[in-house]
Amino acid sequence: NCQINANNGVSASTDNTSYPATTTISNSTITGKNQGIYNSGSGSKINILSGTVIKANNAIYIDSGGIISIGEDDDIINTETPIIIGEQYGVYIKNGVANFYDGIIKGKTDSVYGSISETSDGTAINSEEETINDETYKTLKLVESEAFCKVDNKEYNSINKALNAIETTGTIEIMSSKEVNSKITIPSGKNITIDLSGNIITIPTQIDV
Repeated sequence: NCQINANNGVSASTDNTSYPATTTISNSTITGKNQGIYNSGSGSKINILSGTVIKANNAIYIDSGGIISIGEDDDIINTETPIIIGEQYGVYIKNGVANFYDGIIKGKTDSVYGSISETSDGTAINSEEETINDETYKTLKLVESEAFCKVDNKEYNSINKALNAIETTGTIEIMSSKEVNSKITIPSGKNITIDLSGNIITIPTQIDV
């Protein structure tokens, strides 16, 4: 357990791109005047786990290729923690990567400046508004995706789950257009056909084969 209060609560930067730093924060409260967490290290990773509350003008600021992951990439969606609250932005992505797996992100101007790179498999980002002390915050949290593909008439809310349902050879039928924010892994030794049926699948993250 830890409590940090400073202009920039936690800062990560490095000039040595061959050995980028990795920092994990859990069960902590970080309050910053400017930024709660500032990651400007190329390839430097900060993992923010459950029990953590971050409050600042921009709660998280990412620059120069820094990487920040909020929550854990698993099958359980925790919408309660970590809590990221910004007086302007919850997460400000100038140049870097923000992965969103758990928790809630709040900001008065907006929850996020930039784009979230990756979410947990089978999830979607839900945008809402929340009033705190008579002030309106824009919030993001994850929800379970609706089914958009199927294999042998069984529906799935992720391409990875559909891929795993095929033993060796099969077809994944896409039922509706979808932007997929999780990494897709196609197992070796499988012969897969994807029938788009006129729909569009947008995959901003990587595909591993």
